[in-house]
Amino acid sequence: MRRIDGIIEEKQFIKDHAAVWKELKVQTAKIKRASFKPTKAEVDNFIILYNTVSNHLAYSRTYYGECDTTLYLNKLLGAAHAVIYSEKKTPLHDFFSFFAEGFPKLFRKNIKFFIVATLIFVLSGAFSYIYTAVNVENALAFVPAGTLSSIREEGQYDEPDFNYEFFSNAYIGTNNITVCITAFVLGFTLGIGTVYYLAVNGLLIGVLGGFVLHKHQSLFFWSLIVPHGVPELFAIFLSGAAGLIIGYAIIDPKKLSRKDSFIVAAKDAGLLLLGCVPILIIAALIESFFTPLDIPYIFKYGFAVLELAALILYLCLPGRKHSGGIRGEGAAAKQ
Repeated sequence: MRRIDGIIEEKQFIKDHAAVWKELKVQTAKIKRASFKPTKAEVDNFIILYNTVSNHLAYSRTYYGECDTTLYLNKLLGAAHAVIYSEKKTPLHDFFSFFAEGFPKLFRKNIKFFIVATLIFVLSGAFSYIYTAVNVENALAFVPAGTLSSIREEGQYDEPDFNYEFFSNAYIGTNNITVCITAFVLGFTLGIGTVYYLAVNGLLIGVLGGFVLHKHQSLFFWSLIVPHGVPELFAIFLSGAAGLIIGYAIIDPKKLSRKDSFIVAAKDAGLLLLGCVPILIIAALIESFFTPLDIPYIFKYGFAVLELAALILYLCLPGRKHSGGIRGEGAAAKQ
């Protein structure tokens, strides 16, 4: 071993200890695998390797400064440190973590598809609303007369019945989930089916809005829609966005093969659809227990505004990090 004033030359230092570093790297990768269950002997060996390489890092930093060897050892120990001190995450933890941060981040990542899905629905609804508002007879071009005659008028509320509301809530939730799954699955038709499905549902709500306008029941009608409509329509737009993501990935795979593009897109789209489930449950509860209440309209409209504000804050804030956060983490890793 060659030394200069008692200090080992860097090349010789690397040659002497490279095998230990490689073993630590291999063991770190092995332990990180979720399926790997280390024995006590393997854990003890890993700790010994970690401590040994920590001494090597200290030596390298002292005598060689911030050279490539020091940076490599720092990175190697950082990965091993994360394995040693990481918390064991349970499926329940992952579930709450996804809805606390992962879902809002995923939504923002795919917001363009959400905007397109929303516009398809809203523009279709605006068209049928105006078309019906011009002439109420035009409503029959979209819906049968029986549907129009069944629309409630002001003052028509059901008597509270817990058993009925319980089963109604289950039916509404199941139906809304079916609607969202349909919008998602139709994405496999290159997104054409999803676009059609969103447009049809938009046309329907627009027709009903135009029809009640003629009957001077708009304030009452929308008071029955907006309380649960905020989360419900958001979920429908989101599932539509998921369908469009799949369709677009098939049409334009970019640098990936169509198969790989589809797999990547399907993961994001599937998680967005998953995010619709709790939102639809909330919508069903509101539709069953709050919407039918015979209370002043201002409370229902105010409730809808609060819902929308809370939803926007939830989608915009979680998962954001300050730009200095990464640099700060990097500095900490070097200590």
